[in-house]
Amino acid sequence: NGFEIQVGVIPSLPAPNSTESPITFFGEQMFTTQEPYDYHADAITPVEALVIARDDFDALIRARPDILNAMPFILAAEKKRTQGFRWINSGESVVLVARKHWWALWLKLFPLFIFALVAFIASLLLRNIFPAELMNLVTVAGLGVFAFLIGVSIFDWSNDEYVVTTQRVAHIEREIISLELRETVPIDKILGVSSNRSGVGGFIGVSDLIIQTAGREEGDVTFKTVGNAATISSIIKTQQDRVKARRAAEEREQFRVSVKRELQVYLQPEALAATAGVNVAPPLAKPSWRRVIRELVRSWIGLQIVEPHRVLWRKHWILLFAQTWKWFVALLALDFLLVLIATSLTLRVFASSPVFFFVGIVFFVFAFGGLLWRWEDWRNDTYAVTDKEVIHIERLPFGIKEESTTVPLDQVQDVRVELPNLFATFANFGDLKIETAGKQGQLLFPSIHNPREAQNEIFRRMEAFRRRRAEQESSLRGRSVVDALVAYHHLQQDIASTASKSTDASSADSMPSSDSGPIPPLSTSNPT
Repeated sequence: NGFEIQVGVIPSLPAPNSTESPITFFGEQMFTTQEPYDYHADAITPVEALVIARDDFDALIRARPDILNAMPFILAAEKKRTQGFRWINSGESVVLVARKHWWALWLKLFPLFIFALVAFIASLLLRNIFPAELMNLVTVAGLGVFAFLIGVSIFDWSNDEYVVTTQRVAHIEREIISLELRETVPIDKILGVSSNRSGVGGFIGVSDLIIQTAGREEGDVTFKTVGNAATISSIIKTQQDRVKARRAAEEREQFRVSVKRELQVYLQPEALAATAGVNVAPPLAKPSWRRVIRELVRSWIGLQIVEPHRVLWRKHWILLFAQTWKWFVALLALDFLLVLIATSLTLRVFASSPVFFFVGIVFFVFAFGGLLWRWEDWRNDTYAVTDKEVIHIERLPFGIKEESTTVPLDQVQDVRVELPNLFATFANFGDLKIETAGKQGQLLFPSIHNPREAQNEIFRRMEAFRRRRAEQESSLRGRSVVDALVAYHHLQQDIASTASKSTDASSADSMPSSDSGPIPPLSTSNPT
């Protein structure tokens, strides 16, 4: 709630008559959940601390993976942290995985049972009309279809998941042959959570949980037919409070560091200059011709291009093929026709037909030009995320027309992934829909390669952007505080100097002669 309280002292004092060793460590989440630690420690006595950095630990594990055999709790904690979801980022933990209530499954199965009952009654009535062997065959086929539909319904019901993590809320909906949908909303972008209960499902405690966001053309994110809506709502609220408290603590610590750094600049400029090193960039290595060719090919046909401060995506090659296959067929047909004519006519007859030769050249140029136009149009449509913004560029070939939309990362509300069919799931391409709070509304990245990873990349950069902005704001506030302290210090010096001069002048004016009495005590006051 915005207040710091003491939660413990290290080393901890063991309980009376206890054989347990005192706790002499903190920050062990670095090994397991990798989340930012919930506590801040201050040294109240001289302390000798041994520090392990996460990067060093990861490098050690890469060099000696057998070390994990002696620390099975790390693997167990990692499994518990991700719950098997590959899209969970470092520093993020799964708090809750929920599915639809069994009532939702019953709503799917009830029509199937009614249909099966009607079919069974009809088969009994038809046994007096059709041969028994035929009716037995029909019954077995009907039972097979019924079992298949039951299996599909159960699979579809169990495959829809509602996930709450320490950083976001996600809705994952999969169907066997048609669609995969993934909606992700950052915890801090949720404006409110409400529930809707009605009908028989409401009587047994089933309700829809509605998660409200600021900008969304397709409505709020809804957890449909869940049986623990109150629990899910409470967990989301708890994570929101936790995120707010953690960010408030981070901002306070960043503010302290900023004030300390600015004061050091003012009070110890020579010490700061002595410790400041000069960073010299290493000379750039001359790229090899293989690398040059590889980068050139990637810029021509690459689906995902990762750069230091930008990740760029293009539409999948499937879309390029769908737009160009007609031109490929036209070129192949032309080649086949020319080969056929060349084998059936003598060179003399072929050379004496300039009109035919001209028509062939024109057709070839037209077909090749169409192919080149489609490819250039595919290559020029790019979708990117940088350290500050999301960029959507639609450009016609050769610079004829260009439309560009840019949205700052802090205006992104949630990101939605849609894989429209089973083939898209297999080929790993789909639509990325980015909901924003600005006038742009929804940004659509259609049919891009690996949309799930694109969703995670945007989410990671949103968090990094928020942290950088918080650091900048803390630095500005720290600088303002230090400027005020410096101004106060200068004012204090000026007042003290003025008071000293006034005292010296008054002392000189009232200096007694040698035959005067004792000097009266000087009355002074603290200028502060």
